[in-house]
Amino acid sequence: MPTPRVASLGITVAALAALLWMFVTKPVLVHTHLFRNRDSRSCGGYNGEGTGTTILNPFRSRGPERMADAFLRAASKGICLPELDEEFCAFVTKRPVPATQWQLVNRSDSRAASRLFFRLEGPWQQKGKNGCVIAEVHLEWNGAAWKPVGYGASW
Repeated sequence: MPTPRVASLGITVAALAALLWMFVTKPVLVHTHLFRNRDSRSCGGYNGEGTGTTILNPFRSRGPERMADAFLRAASKGICLPELDEEFCAFVTKRPVPATQWQLVNRSDSRAASRLFFRLEGPWQQKGKNGCVIAEVHLEWNGAAWKPVGYGASW
């Protein structure tokens, strides 16, 4: 029978391993609105997941981010990726992403889906408008690859 000291050491090691596993598997370590900067305030309070301070996990899988970036690159030109179904492709060509650059600001994953939030930069800023635009890209895992299934932008 193990001594109380060995048992408590085992419990401590198991708890630390569980915490480490949680941090390694989650794409976002911390997302908070406690430390709001000027850029976050310009976005207003309507887009909680796309604003605030986010610390991304350096060990996260970047597959969804690569697919979302490829989607935004094509959609900003009104072009459809081969992965898009016909209805979504028609939506993208009619409503291209109004941006020239984007930066990942938050991410939310579930077992078979990923929602990525990007801060967009575009021509409206060169015209002196400071508006904040957050785009949300929805991806689903089809068993072999990530597939874009939706997007939207908040002005």
